[in-house]
Amino acid sequence: MILSDVTLSRLKTQHEVIEVLIYGWNDDELRFRPIPDKWSVHENIAHLACYQPRVIARTNKILKEENPSFESYIPEEDPEFSKFLSMTFSELISNLKSSRIEA
Repeated sequence: MILSDVTLSRLKTQHEVIEVLIYGWNDDELRFRPIPDKWSVHENIAHLACYQPRVIARTNKILKEENPSFESYIPEEDPEFSKFLSMTFSELISNLKSSRIEA
């Protein structure tokens, strides 16, 4: 499948909107859980930062293998996830940006 330039551009830059959407929010607001058993904004961003390298690896596997298979991904079972949860918002955004550049 050939993707349009617009789609490719959007995929390359979609993470940049996170900073725009939550500009001015403080740490308490980012970590607030409006629904107690659901993730906060911070937890969602930590998940994106943690999972992004796995998506890249899975995509590369799809491109290289005939019939790739994957285990289900459960963030809470990922040993790296707690590391991302402890990062600041700035660290998470920096990580998102740098792991995309590396890909």
